[in-house]
Amino acid sequence: MVTKLEVIRRRLGLSQKELGYKINQSASTISQIERGFRKPWPKIRKQLAEALGVAEEELFENDGTPKVTDEDFITVPVSR
Repeated sequence: MVTKLEVIRRRLGLSQKELGYKINQSASTISQIERGFRKPWPKIRKQLAEALGVAEEELFENDGTPKVTDEDFITVPVSR
């Protein structure tokens, strides 16, 4: 299983570091949220959704845990 957050981030071609930079958080924080080891504060949930251009409800359950999906995705990192 993978979180919707990770699927959308990867589809947009963003690394955890790049997403973290956009919301002033570390890549480690993004990783912990994606793996479900950390429930982000409401402010961070909102920032993540805005940075990814989606509704907060698409990424997180009502209690703040990241939504998981069985959606398959294969991405090829783009060299920058």
